[in-house]
Amino acid sequence: MSFVVAAAGSGGLMFAIMLVLSSLMQEWDTVLSKGQPSTLVPLLREASGNLSTTEWYANVSSVADSALHHHLSTPYMRSLVRDPYFIAFWMMCAGTTTLIIYYLGAQYIHNEYYVKRRADAAEWKCQPTKFLSDELALEEKLTGCWNAFVSGSAGTGLFFLHQNYPIFKFYYDVDERGWLHYLAGCFLVYLWVDFYSYWMHRLLHHKAIYKYVHKWHHRYKCPTAFGAFAIHPIEYIGFQTAGIWCSAIFPVHVMSFLTVVMFVAYHNQIDHSGVYFEGELPWVPTTKFHDDHHQYFHLNFGVTLVLWDWLFGTLRQSDRVYGEEVFEGEQDVKKTQ
Repeated sequence: MSFVVAAAGSGGLMFAIMLVLSSLMQEWDTVLSKGQPSTLVPLLREASGNLSTTEWYANVSSVADSALHHHLSTPYMRSLVRDPYFIAFWMMCAGTTTLIIYYLGAQYIHNEYYVKRRADAAEWKCQPTKFLSDELALEEKLTGCWNAFVSGSAGTGLFFLHQNYPIFKFYYDVDERGWLHYLAGCFLVYLWVDFYSYWMHRLLHHKAIYKYVHKWHHRYKCPTAFGAFAIHPIEYIGFQTAGIWCSAIFPVHVMSFLTVVMFVAYHNQIDHSGVYFEGELPWVPTTKFHDDHHQYFHLNFGVTLVLWDWLFGTLRQSDRVYGEEVFEGEQDVKKTQ
C-alpha cells in the first residue's frame, strides 16, 4: 500500500513555502515599484539591537502575516502566477526538493538498519529473514524517487492552478472562523483521508483489478522506506484524489490540511520501512500492521487507523488463510488444525 495522499504532503510542503515566497516577492515588488526601502537594509543596520523592538522585525512580521493571509492580489503577483516559465521553474524546484527529502529520509533508515544492523535483523525487522533482491531494491528506489519528484511538481502545479482558477475551499486567517473550526478541520481532513484511502486501497485489491494495477507495488513483499511511493500511475492518481476532494468540498484552513497530509506522508515512509516502530500517536498501529499487508496481501487496508479494518472485517486474523491468490471472500476457510 503506497498512499499518494502522502505525496500531497511533500507537495504540500512546497505549497506552504510558496505562500511565504509569494509575500517576499510582493515585498520585492514594493521595493522596485515604489522605491521603498527593503527590510534587508534596517536588518543590517539594527542587527545588534533588540530584535523584538526593531523596525525591520515589524516589517518582516508584516510579510509573514501577509503570507499567512495569502495576499496575492497585486498586478505584479497576478502576472507571476500566470507566467508559464515561472510556474515551470517552481514546479521543477518543488519536485527536486521533494525528491531530496524523500531520498534522504529513506536512505537514512536504510543506512541505520539495513547496513549497520543487518546482522541482527531479528531485533528490528518485521520480516527478519526476508530482504528484497538487489534488482527489486534498485527498482523500488528509482520508482519511489521518480514518483516523489512528480509528487512535488504536481503539488506545486495545483497551487498555481488554484491561484488562477480557484478550486479549493482553503481559508488562510484563523480569526475568520476561529480556533475551534481550525482544529475541527484537522480532525475532518484526518478522518476523510484515512477513510477514503481505506476504500481506495481495498478497491485496488479487488480480484478484477489487483493484477493490473496494485500488484506492481506488492512485488515488494518485504518493502523498504523507498517503497512508499513505488506505485503504479493509476494508483497514484486514485490516492491523490483523497486530498483534492476533501479540500474542494470542505472549507478548511490551509495549515489544517497541510499538517495532516504531511503527517501522513511521514507515516507512509516509516510504514514501508520494514523496521518495527511503534505508532507515532496512541491510536496509530505499529509498522507491523502494514508490513503484514505486504506479507499476507488482502487485509489491513488502513493508513493510520485500524478502525476501518475492524469495522469492515478486513483485519488480519491468525486462524485464517491468506495469500496473493486468496482474495476477499475466499479467506473464510480456517486453517486446518
